[in-house]
Amino acid sequence: MRRSRRGLRVSFVALSCAVALVCGATFAIVPSADASPAWSVVSNPVAVGATYAALGWVSCPSSASCFAVGTSGGGATAKTLVEHWDGSRWSIMPSPNPGGVSTAALGGVSCHRTTSCVAVGDAISGTTEQTLVEQWNGTTWSIVPSPDPAGATISQLLAVACPETTSCFAVGQYGPDSSFKPFVEHWNGVSWSIASIPSLAGARTARLSGVSCPSTTSCFAVGDNGAGEGKSLVEHWDGTRWSIMTSASGAKETDLSGVSCPSTTSCNAVGVVATIQDTVPFAEHWNGSHWAIVPSADPSDSRGVELNGVSCPSVASCFAVGSYYPGPKFARLKTLIEDWNGVSWSRMSSPNATASSTSSYLAGVSCSTTTSCFAVGNIDPEVPHALVERYA
Repeated sequence: MRRSRRGLRVSFVALSCAVALVCGATFAIVPSADASPAWSVVSNPVAVGATYAALGWVSCPSSASCFAVGTSGGGATAKTLVEHWDGSRWSIMPSPNPGGVSTAALGGVSCHRTTSCVAVGDAISGTTEQTLVEQWNGTTWSIVPSPDPAGATISQLLAVACPETTSCFAVGQYGPDSSFKPFVEHWNGVSWSIASIPSLAGARTARLSGVSCPSTTSCFAVGDNGAGEGKSLVEHWDGTRWSIMTSASGAKETDLSGVSCPSTTSCNAVGVVATIQDTVPFAEHWNGSHWAIVPSADPSDSRGVELNGVSCPSVASCFAVGSYYPGPKFARLKTLIEDWNGVSWSRMSSPNATASSTSSYLAGVSCSTTTSCFAVGNIDPEVPHALVERYA
């Protein structure tokens, strides 16, 4: 039920529990004007009355405009959370919530330009979980009607990509219970509709967790074909239909969380490989003809390593974010950021919460240029406070 194992890339159901703790604030670290680009923690606001908050994804149509989405709340109520970067600071934007729901969350966002964004997620009413889509027109956020698959009691949209203002694809999972199936919705500029996708032979459960569209006639969606069944799932839209691609995972038990395609012949997808006792990061690269496994840069002496999101501002530059447990024993989560130079992945220095007793987790990343990125996530996943980091 998630886009990543610990993060906010799912329904945010865990955040609807009663909470009575306000997490500590973050602090901005501003690099000097002549310094090389580096990652730093950037302060972001806390919603009035909220005791917890978490950000699941971010989209930056320019270096002076980024939109981050997630959820915040107090007690048993969670509401949508949208924050905006104006080039100098983050601020909370008013965002609507469906009537009669106990929990509403946004887990994915895509901005074709600064005045056109689409955010997706889900909302819970009673025992039913339904899709949620919101649209930014440059002035306000508004809810846009979105369908749910027939017979579903749980429908979750986990990611969205908009190559044009009149064309978006959103991906997720649905089911009457925990035996989920993947589904895709398409926006044609007027309304959302459920797209036809190929069925997975023999899959007990499956999901699509990430999507990237380098053009209106080429989209790549990634996910997995079910826990314990072993293989990552990659599907492609050619402008007419969706088809299943051959993944490079082979016999590995893999789960892809995110994908970014700066061109139709270059994509990077990231996720995890499950081993008997642990998880390690996993990355695949599309060169226009086939997918191939690319070694990622694992932190030394670590456990539970995962990559959750990736953003590629060019074919020779990508940034992937995630988390890991340092040391031989499970401890507090630390942030993980890796960069792709067109040939290989390497680990970058990334900051964490200042308190040693606090976990730091990154769920999504967006880069408007090769030297301008934002990554979002949360501090203390059990009682979250939003975390924002900047590369500049």
